This record gives sequence, C-alpha cells and structure tokens, in this order.
Amino acid sequence: MKNGKCVLRINPGTGWFYAVQNTKSIFIMLKKIFFGASIVLFFSACCYTGVKTSYGLHRKAIPKLDRTNNHYNLIDTSSVFKIKTNFFYNKSLEKYTYYEKDSDTDYPYTNYLKFYGGGKLGLFIISKSDTANLKRDDFNPLKAKMGYYVVKENGEIQTRTSTIGNCNLFISNQKGVVKGDSIILERHFGEIYEKKKLSKEILANWRPDW
Repeated sequence: MKNGKCVLRINPGTGWFYAVQNTKSIFIMLKKIFFGASIVLFFSACCYTGVKTSYGLHRKAIPKLDRTNNHYNLIDTSSVFKIKTNFFYNKSLEKYTYYEKDSDTDYPYTNYLKFYGGGKLGLFIISKSDTANLKRDDFNPLKAKMGYYVVKENGEIQTRTSTIGNCNLFISNQKGVVKGDSIILERHFGEIYEKKKLSKEILANWRPDW
C-alpha cells in the first residue's frame, strides 16, 4: 500500500497481475480472468498444425514491415534487450502507471528481444531460473517467437511479432522509440527494454530461420 493506494504488478511472461498488499478481492478477480484466458490460449494453441520449429514455435509467415530507409545502426544487434518495466496509460486520468520489477526473482519468466540484421526480430521468453546463468542455446532462434522491426532516422521503431491462439494467428504491432540503450514500446500496455550485453560466445553467428 502506497499513500493509501494499492499497487498492482504485472508478470510480462504470463500477463497475470498480482497485488502487493491488502488487495485480496482484486487479486482473485484478476487471477480468474487471466487464468481463464491462459487456459483457452494453451489448449487452442494445440490445434495449430502448421510449420513448427523443433522446439514447438510456429513459423507461419506474417507480412513483413516496409524496410525502406531502415536505420539498423540505431539498434545494437550484438546485444539483447531485456524487459525492465511495464506501464499503462490511463486516458481518462491522463496518467501513466508503471509496474516496476523489484528483482530478478519476482517473476517466473522474463522477455528478451534480439534484433538481427535484415529487419528480423526474435522474442525470447526465458525462465527466471535460467537467467542467472544464460547459455548459448537459450538464444537459439528456433526458440524465439518470430517477428520483424523497422527503425526510422529519428529513433522511432515499429515491431511486429506473432503467436498462435484460438487456432488462429495473432499479430502484435507495437510502436515506440529507441533512446540510447533503452527501447520503449507501446500498444495497449507499454514495455521498457534495456540493453544487456552478453558474451560473443552466446550471441554470435545465430541466424533466424524465418
């Protein structure tokens, strides 16, 4: 409880909210909603019969973004970008609410973005238990959700990633901005990613398969 207001946190890996203190009824309501949605997506994804990688990630083709005048040099393709913060903009209140992560052990999963040359983007969802000792195979593109990106000269970025749910292909389009070592993306919820430098042995010479 902060200044008489409850604080909600969001798990980017699962989409679940949880309450910090004394918000049991809100927690139960949100948990039921997101748990039900997760169950539907889990079972509906099983009906997808198209091309998959050896790790079960779909490879159904999606429309590419227009790469005209794409400024790849504004993105460090030799690193990964790890999610740090989620945020939500309340239009009626004209106010941003941020869901900060307290530590690397608060959530079971975390998201990493890997930008490749040619405008290709991989979204990796990695278990927290593995992030303390990341290995080369953690960033095998066969384990990534496939996507694309474009960057304009002024730092504006657009990403497009895909997933399968309810037996259908869902495409997520996000827009944002590159600011130094951070990337801010926004759709319904916003996400802030920060660059994380890993060893060349982990990231070098991977080629996306889409």
